[in-house]
Amino acid sequence: MAVGTLGSQVCVYLLNILATHDLGPAKYGELATLLTVTVIMSIPALALQSWTARTVAQGGDARSILSTTAVLAVLSSAATVGAGVLMGPHIDTDPVPSAVTAALLVFPLVWLSAAQGFLQGSSRLVRFAVVLLLAGVARLLGGALGLWFGIGTWPVVWGIGLGTVLVAGIAWALALEHAPPHRAPAEWGPVLRIAAATGAVWALANVDILLARIALPAHASGLYAAGALITRAVQFAPQFVALSAFAQLTDPATSRRVLAVAAGKMSVMGLAATLFLVPVGPVVVPMVFGSEFAGVGHLAWLFAVLGTLLALNQLLVAQRVARHDEAIAGFVWLAAGSLCGVVLLLLGGSVVQVLVAGVTVNAVLAVGLAGRCVSRR
Repeated sequence: MAVGTLGSQVCVYLLNILATHDLGPAKYGELATLLTVTVIMSIPALALQSWTARTVAQGGDARSILSTTAVLAVLSSAATVGAGVLMGPHIDTDPVPSAVTAALLVFPLVWLSAAQGFLQGSSRLVRFAVVLLLAGVARLLGGALGLWFGIGTWPVVWGIGLGTVLVAGIAWALALEHAPPHRAPAEWGPVLRIAAATGAVWALANVDILLARIALPAHASGLYAAGALITRAVQFAPQFVALSAFAQLTDPATSRRVLAVAAGKMSVMGLAATLFLVPVGPVVVPMVFGSEFAGVGHLAWLFAVLGTLLALNQLLVAQRVARHDEAIAGFVWLAAGSLCGVVLLLLGGSVVQVLVAGVTVNAVLAVGLAGRCVSRR
């Protein structure tokens, strides 16, 4: 799992590094925002993966997954078009082409997530790791092909979408051993409840890039988007810990112990990354992203702090979802709403202010989530 998740993230960051050099801050900010829209609109797909994993891990009946996936893929894509058209003028991009482009990526992401849920829930972690790695490789190759055409940000997303289609097919082939034998009516209740919880944490983890694009000038929003790559690296580097532990988190006898061990590992990794980037960030960032992004270097450690907090919050929410406590969503949505209000009304004047707002909101949320995990089974 470590090889699969880390390898996938390496591919993702190689693509982003290529994009920063090829597009520059302003255009890269547009690409990062467009990809962030696809992540947020894929929240139902992530919920579908969590529900499937939990159901399979607990020996439940997941036969409705095929019908649910088909309907959800169509609805998510349609919703992406609508959201993209509405947000386009506010994120400085052409609304209709951008919206359609994002929807073309969201559709295969839903199918990929469903197959990953089967592999995760049945603890076939080697196959799961292979799918994760292939998804990263496909993203890198498809996106690099889009950059090669040199005609803007949309072809990059098209290339990523094509790669995702191919990997989704491979994922379902690997999952067929435990796939449902026939269709059953779509099941929406559990998926929607999980979507409220996982969706909240994913919205919180990605809304800062959208807020930066809205509140800051194009160049500054591009700088923030580059810094957010550090956040995502620190957030996703330890994800193999949470993914491997999910099945055990569903068991009330082991859930708290597994959570404590996983949180400890994530905290140590995040602290190490933060301390490493204090002296190294100002030197490495302009070398990796390009000289135009040098201003991000001295903030690299703070982006790492944000990534650590997001990783912990994601783990804490996963434990609550595994224990059927989807009501936790309310706390996370409140945090996401608070972040929007703080940035748009108070602290949206600079990259530093947006970053400090994100760190503060996530720190407060982490304390609250930890308290709920301790007080409830």
